[in-house]
Amino acid sequence: MFKTVLIYITVAVCATYASSKATILTYQGFQVSEVGHYKLSSKLYKRACNLNSGNACYNLANSFTTGQGVAKNLHLAAKYFQKACSLKIAQSCTSLGFAYAYGHGVHVNHPKAISFFKKACKLGDIYACNDYMSLQKK
Repeated sequence: MFKTVLIYITVAVCATYASSKATILTYQGFQVSEVGHYKLSSKLYKRACNLNSGNACYNLANSFTTGQGVAKNLHLAAKYFQKACSLKIAQSCTSLGFAYAYGHGVHVNHPKAISFFKKACKLGDIYACNDYMSLQKK
């Protein structure tokens, strides 16, 4: 029994550590991007994204969209928007909806675009609600 409790405590502590480390890395990435160090910010965002920071994945996807700090790559942008969306970052779901609606880094797929706009809308992005409604009418 003691061994089982100890394992649960260890898992909880490790999860908390990973979460706080991801938050710190994301914040550091934001700070260095504010002063123009985009290459370093992208590296920090990637490390935080690997620790499941949705905001870091979203910021990294935007870096791949614009080419700031990394080579512009819309396919990788879509990949990181997908991960951030799965981590419930509404704006990332909206961006993924646009990617599928217009073929940015992925093949055009209106049903997928609609589903991502719908998810973003449910997560609170009001602009996605408008996009969802307009695509539903088509």
